[in-house]
Amino acid sequence: MIERIDRYIIKERIGIGGQSTVYLATDSELNRDVAIKVPQMMATVQTDYLDALRKEAQLAAGLSHRNITTVHDFKVDGNYACIVMEFVPNSVDKEIDRKGALNQARVIEIITQVCDALSYAHGMKVIHRDVKPHNILLDADGVPKVTDFGIARAADLSSAATAAGTHFYMSPEQWKADTAPDARSDIYSLGATMYEMLAGHPPFEAEAHLLPQMHQDNQLPELDRSLGISKKLEDIVRKCMEKDPKDRYQDVDNVVTALKELSKSPQTKSAAQITPQGSVAPEPEGPMPTGRDWRRQGQYTVLGEIGPDDRQGITRQVQAGSDELAIVLKNGQIVDVFSEDRKPTRSMGDFLKSIIGIGSNIQVYKATKTRFNIIFWLGGDEVVATGNKSFTFGLPVMTSDKQLISAKINLWLEINDELPENIIHLLRGKKVLNRFDIASEIRDDLLAKVLSLELNRYTYDELRGNRPLLKDIGDSIQREISSSLGAFGLRVQ
Repeated sequence: MIERIDRYIIKERIGIGGQSTVYLATDSELNRDVAIKVPQMMATVQTDYLDALRKEAQLAAGLSHRNITTVHDFKVDGNYACIVMEFVPNSVDKEIDRKGALNQARVIEIITQVCDALSYAHGMKVIHRDVKPHNILLDADGVPKVTDFGIARAADLSSAATAAGTHFYMSPEQWKADTAPDARSDIYSLGATMYEMLAGHPPFEAEAHLLPQMHQDNQLPELDRSLGISKKLEDIVRKCMEKDPKDRYQDVDNVVTALKELSKSPQTKSAAQITPQGSVAPEPEGPMPTGRDWRRQGQYTVLGEIGPDDRQGITRQVQAGSDELAIVLKNGQIVDVFSEDRKPTRSMGDFLKSIIGIGSNIQVYKATKTRFNIIFWLGGDEVVATGNKSFTFGLPVMTSDKQLISAKINLWLEINDELPENIIHLLRGKKVLNRFDIASEIRDDLLAKVLSLELNRYTYDELRGNRPLLKDIGDSIQREISSSLGAFGLRVQ
């Protein structure tokens, strides 16, 4: 690995692509971390490429926008030429790799800002030519920053390439390479990027030699209905990716207008919001738990024994709201289950007996009827619970040839009021359970009884890209999960 270029001390390689390698480096004079992009082509091999690269570095350095990475320097040191940029640690493609498809609201948030960056660049007569998830970086606050302005164009200006871009995102006219791409080519790539953010994979997937024809002729695959993507947002993606540039949005400002109109719709407003890092944002804070009611762990409590604030009078009347399920036990046996009602939970006789210490042991629990989300990531057990609204766990599931499987199971769960015994069994002697406890409880059962049995029968190569098999396995896992969770008094919604 390169150890140093001019005043920049290389620390590690953080990315590699077909045109360049990116290193994390330290600026020895200013004592700051920077990203150094080193083209694969040696600076001394083809001088016209070096001249084009320098010109494009100068062009990129002239772009000043909060959603565009800052170019600090351009250096030639021996055989190496490099562009020195601000270091931004995260990117959209990394978020997709870690979490799969992104939430609709977060996609709109990111793409709107990317459009702002592209609109500014297009106004400066700069066409990106390589818009893709990898080139949308995310800073520590989750603010997107478009990078790699000019790299694709520099390759195109030299004699080294004719069709510049990345295969999964290139527009039909980029593949044809008979005219210079304009802003509408960036809009096509933006649409392909949006598709991948929403679906978790590019719109067209095939061997490299098949992709040109797919982008030029194939109909855009529909987004999976189970993702819950609004029809209006899918229509925006489709218009961005029209084959004929004249049928697309003619500039990115039109895309922004369409996205903002969509953001005003009730469907989008009700979607779960995503934090800049891609995890689900905390729900609005409810009242602070007092410790005197069943929600003693706050709004994320799923099941708990009632407290003094939940009962009234000597017969201990309990009110169960529309989103609550009350379960009454007498000497360990369930004697009543109710919702949207107010009932006494002990008789006058039980009250009188309790005075002299011979009354029945009466316990009352409440459970939420509001559905909640738990996400299990396959691929490792090091993932920890994150956020409040969603709890995320890693599951180390392996194929028969001992390779980790990368995927996710996104569960929306609710209490099954037809199985109150199983709900109470979840407590295992505790007085209260929250969503984290529920996820911890079902994790091992899910891993041992469902996922491993289904997935470790196959090799990695047997699973990879075999959509009919993966669908069959997915359907089987869904059935098994529903059955397994029933033992815990839960059902998949």
